[in-house]
Amino acid sequence: MQVERIEGDNRAHLIALASRLMRNILVDHARLKATDKRKHHKVELTTQVEGGQRLDLKSLESALIRLKAIDEGLMELVEMRYFGGMTVEDIAEVTGLSEATVKRRWLAARAWLTDALMHPVDQ
Repeated sequence: MQVERIEGDNRAHLIALASRLMRNILVDHARLKATDKRKHHKVELTTQVEGGQRLDLKSLESALIRLKAIDEGLMELVEMRYFGGMTVEDIAEVTGLSEATVKRRWLAARAWLTDALMHPVDQ
């Protein structure tokens, strides 16, 4: 079944679930590579963030865990937007929030993550 053919609310929920799954897969992959003792080489899983800055996935995961402790809804919004590529409209549909509220919360989440990634606690 194609995602485009799934109707409204179910499609948005499926994409939100896929976002969380993608995050988990990427983090598990990075952890597996980091703990591979036989090969004795450093593996860095990085990605691009807005503005072209390279980002270490482990740092992002650590920041998302901290964000979840502060505001789980913001963390879920980041999952949907960053890992799932969901639009503001899709996120509004899934969460039941207005598009304006989703935009405000996305700006807040991005600002918090930018600060958290520039000033990591666990490094």
